[in-house]
This record gives sequence, structure tokens and C-alpha cells, in this order.
Amino acid sequence: MDKISINESRTGEPTATAGSLRIHSGYNPDREARGFLDKHLLGIKRSAAIVIIGAGLGYLDRLLRLSMPDNKIISIHLDSTLYHNRVSSDKNSVYRWYPGLGVDVETFLLETLHEFDVKKVKVISWHPSIRARLQLANEVSRALRLVMSRYAGNVDTTAVFGRLWVKNMLRNFMNLKEIIVPLKLKQPILLAASGPSLEHALKEFHAHRHSFRLWALPSALPALIKEGLKPDLIVASDPGYWALQHRRFYTENVPIAMPLSSSIPPPNTRVLLLNQGTAVESELIRSGNWPGISVPSMGTVAATAVEVWRRLSGGPLILAGLDLCWFDLRSHSRPHAFDGWISSRAYRLRPFDDIYWKRAEILSPVRLGRFRVGPSLKTYADWFNGELPGDRVFRFIPRNFPFTPVKLPGIKGVGLEIFEKHARTWTEDDGLSSVVVPGSRNQRRLLILRAINRWKQLVKQEPMGDEIRELMYILDLRGFMELRNCTESERGKKETKHRNEVELILSNLEKSYA
Repeated sequence: MDKISINESRTGEPTATAGSLRIHSGYNPDREARGFLDKHLLGIKRSAAIVIIGAGLGYLDRLLRLSMPDNKIISIHLDSTLYHNRVSSDKNSVYRWYPGLGVDVETFLLETLHEFDVKKVKVISWHPSIRARLQLANEVSRALRLVMSRYAGNVDTTAVFGRLWVKNMLRNFMNLKEIIVPLKLKQPILLAASGPSLEHALKEFHAHRHSFRLWALPSALPALIKEGLKPDLIVASDPGYWALQHRRFYTENVPIAMPLSSSIPPPNTRVLLLNQGTAVESELIRSGNWPGISVPSMGTVAATAVEVWRRLSGGPLILAGLDLCWFDLRSHSRPHAFDGWISSRAYRLRPFDDIYWKRAEILSPVRLGRFRVGPSLKTYADWFNGELPGDRVFRFIPRNFPFTPVKLPGIKGVGLEIFEKHARTWTEDDGLSSVVVPGSRNQRRLLILRAINRWKQLVKQEPMGDEIRELMYILDLRGFMELRNCTESERGKKETKHRNEVELILSNLEKSYA
């Protein structure tokens, strides 16, 4: 890798080279950047987020800030020397990443991009800088694709479930009775996901059940019940109808780790509260003074469970049933909560196997021998590829099941020897303790009414703060996106419509607690 050299151009501003490769013009780098942007700025909408990969010495973002003051600009410098010698600009006007920042680029992008940026992101690539640091540029491009895929899924989910999230938050805040106090765990966690291999893996765990804490995703519960294995914790995050299908299998007296936005748990369930950082749930949790842990909002409950493990455990994590692929026509282990629902859809002209075949062709069209993969599973696999510490996370491989073709680099595949090897060094933890939810239901009802009234007042204020903007995004995603994409002449009308719609939704929510 050639060293970066900083020199003075003929105009007096800095230029850079990497060996014989010129990263910026040696004569007039500013004019060079202007000519480049003249060809690439067409079609960029007002308020669109702009990501510059290979920002070099910052000529592009300096010009962009002048010509597009309302746009979010994210500059990715591929070399620390380029970053430290960049041209002067308003320090607070551009989000910048460089290799020495102390945070990986994926985390940086997750913190600087928002879900509602995803539909209008414009990526600009400064190719001389990319050629000088090609390997890092490829890593940045991969991280950006992962963030965009995750956020695209979140936007689609928000469009379907946004209002239900808020309804669930209020209902759960009103009705929960016992909250678990988080504690640090040392005993190994075995996380049961519901991939096709799970039913084979569970048969091997009985002799070692005392060696680990068993956490389960809701979709894995029917298989666990069949094998007579009772989980120590269920991790749930789904707010909608399908969560009710899984809830039929919730085991009595087993606590649930869940955000307030999750579907309503069975009565008297002890809950480990997960705060995903939305303004609504944070305000409710703060007003109730409830214990809990903070985790990011993820696109899959399996990833949420891993984040819970990160926050609570200092010990190892063993993943079972995390296949990230279908086995033939089966997407899940047997039995499964959806089996009965699919069977109920079958009739003489549309038999059971035909339904499974069409599901597989649509959801997982790519064949890998006897296995299948699809876009959603690919997104999940990409997340697990880059997010897990290989020294503490293991993937359980059953003896009587073909090895999944979806690899997780850095995550070691193990069998029962993992329990035998480490049994002496693993210690047993105390049980999860809980506290009664503070305040009566009526007191919580009054807190809900106070919060809704405050939100209604914030909707009318100008300018809108981030808190109420996030709530308006969740409650009226269509109106929010229309407002972001409209022309300046349409803005007043669209904004009034959006505010009125959110205020109406809040008034309807208020009626349930008045």
C-alpha cells in the first residue's frame, strides 16, 4: 500500500498522491471537484442524504455544503493522512469517518444515517481515492449495503406496524406487573433459533441441560416443548398478528425479554424490559422509573437476542438452529406454530405441498443443493457475519443434520464437546430477580394521558424537535415521506396535512385512557 503524500497544488491548496497515483489534481483540485460534481449532482433531491466514499481532502463535501445546505453530507475518508490534511470547512456541517476515528464504519453509518434517509441516499465515489485504498473502500461499500438493507427493512416494518408499536407500548406500560432487574451472567447461553436443524440439535442437549441457560426465540418454542426442554428466557420483539401464533406456546413462569412495542405477553408474565431508544418508549420507561437494558432496534429477533446477550453476559453464546437458510421446502424446525395455519389453507386443488413449494420459490428462490436462501436471509447472514465476537460465540452443529451451506466466518462450529471442554470453568448464575412495577394502573394511566397531551402540543410547535419528528414518522410514515419528497411550493399544504393526521391519531389513542 503506497504512502499518501501531501503537496501544494499550483493554486496553493493541498493535493495528494499515493505513489504515482494522483488523488487530486496537481494544478487546480477545486476546479477538478467542481467539474466532477457538475456531472453527478443531477437528480439529487432536497434533503437527500449524500454519502461520499473516498472523500480525499474534502473538496467534494466543501462544494456540496455550499450548493446544498439542507442536505445531510457524510464523508468517508479512506486514509487518516487525507482526513487530517483536508481543506477547511464548517466543522459541524459534515459527518466524517476516517480509519483512526475509533469506531468501525458500520457503527458510524448506523449512527449518522436514519431509516427515513434510506429511500433517497445518493452515493458519490471519488475513484482516485478508492483506487489508493481499494480494500478499505470495499469494506465501506459492504457496510453501507448492510446498513441500507437493515434500514430498508425497518422502513417497511414501520409502514406496517408503526401505529401498532405505539399502541403496544401504551398497553404494556399500563398492564405489566413484574419487571426483571438486569444482572450480569457468566453461565453459557444457548440460544435456540427455529432453523430446520434445531429439532436435531435439541435431542443432543438433554444430558448437558445443567451446563447452560436456555434462551429461546418464540418460533423455537414448539420444538422445545416437544423435546421437554423448558427455556430460562424467551426473547420476543414482534408486535403483530404472527406473534399471537407464537404466544400460544409461551411456557408458564418463563420470563420474557421484550420491548414495550412487542405484542402483549400473557398475564402475570415477568418481563426483562428492552429499551430500543425510541422517544415514546424512553419517555414511558423514564416516567415509570423502570429497570431495563438498552438495545438497538434490529430487523430480526435473533439479532435482538444477541444484543441482549451482549448486555447481560460475560460468558459464551452457543447458537442452535441458526441455519440462515431453508432445508428443501422447510423454513423452520418441526413442529412450528405456522404448521396449523398453513394446513388450514390447503384444499383439494391446492394441496399442502403446493403451498410449501410456492412459499419456497418466492421467499427463498436460490438453491444450494438441498438448501435454499433468499434476500431476507441473506441480509440476516450479512449481519451475523460482521457482528459476533468469534472468541465467545459458537455455532452448534448437530450430528444428524447436513452442515448448513451458509457460513459465518470467524464463528466456530461445535458439537457436544463444547459443553464437556468448558464444564469445569463455567459457573452457575443466580436466578433472575424481579420487582413489582412501581405505581398503580391508574397512576400509569395518568402518566400516559400526560404524555399524549404533551405530544399533541409538540405536534403544533415550530420548529419540530427530533423527539416529536420521530413519533410523527412512526405514526404517519406516508405523510412523513410525502413531506420529505415534496417541492417547496407543496410543503405548507403537506406539512399541515401531516400534522393534522398525527394529531387525530393521538386523539384516538387518548380516548382509550381518558
